[in-house]
Amino acid sequence: MVLRPVGIKKAKILANSNRPYMKGSVVDSKFTDINGHSYMNEIFDFLHKGKKEGTISYDYEDNAGVHKEIIFFIFYKKLELLVIYGFNLDNVEFIVKEAEKRYKAAFRKYRVDALFLSISIILVVGVLFLFIARRVNLMFFKYKKEVEEKEEKLEKLAMYDSLTGIYNRNKFNEILKYEMNMSKRYKTPLSLIMFDLDHFKKVNDRYGHDTGDKVLKMIAKTVLNNIRLTDTFARWGGEEFFLILPKTDIEKAKNIAEGLRSKIENANFKEIGKITCSFGVVSLKEDDDEKELIKRADEAMYLAKKNGRNRVEVL
Repeated sequence: MVLRPVGIKKAKILANSNRPYMKGSVVDSKFTDINGHSYMNEIFDFLHKGKKEGTISYDYEDNAGVHKEIIFFIFYKKLELLVIYGFNLDNVEFIVKEAEKRYKAAFRKYRVDALFLSISIILVVGVLFLFIARRVNLMFFKYKKEVEEKEEKLEKLAMYDSLTGIYNRNKFNEILKYEMNMSKRYKTPLSLIMFDLDHFKKVNDRYGHDTGDKVLKMIAKTVLNNIRLTDTFARWGGEEFFLILPKTDIEKAKNIAEGLRSKIENANFKEIGKITCSFGVVSLKEDDDEKELIKRADEAMYLAKKNGRNRVEVL
């Protein structure tokens, strides 16, 4: 029997779907097997019932006669990926008929026991079917594992800065919006700290970017070891960083910034010696949106640079 893949396709998703198990409509919903049979309705029935994977077995008829087909499918909701794999059993009937012809000829010639021949045929077909089913399942679950691993990596890339391991800019924006909404709803203070490494370009120019990367990693580690679990630390880009401080007023935020500034100033960076940072601190106002709050933090930080660097300024 020849194993025939029905197909593996990645379904692109649109925004106008009314299907509860998908975010949008499948662009190409005309998935068909090698005989032109569409089995998407059966798959949709499974998905409507909350099942993410399943097997469909059915008979179909064409000019050549009646055939049996087996379809395996699995749906990865987060990746919006529908994987379909299967095979038909057209050739099994052909194999059986050819075997019957050979065995009947042998029976007539050698008077072999007819019962033994029938049992042999059944065993051959059964073993063949089990072997193919096992191979398909192994391939299917191997692919499933690979997809899950890639999904995990993509999820991590979407949230974390690849160099320092802290939150990236996109995740920072998402958390800031949430914390601002919570602060305004429950009338609790919220402060934001922005800081930047002083004369960092000179470090890269003199010692190289590899050394510069090590400095950024050590800065991130130093800050992480000296903030609360409720605080959010993120890399904005280059040598600029942000700290979101929920339920923290401006005075307390200033003290936190002073503590971090001192920790960084007194840290020993083996290859370059000492490095300092300039900090800007702001607190959320009632009419602030995300852009306005970030802008004021940026202005406070540049005021610190203007006033001599290695200091904290509050706006």
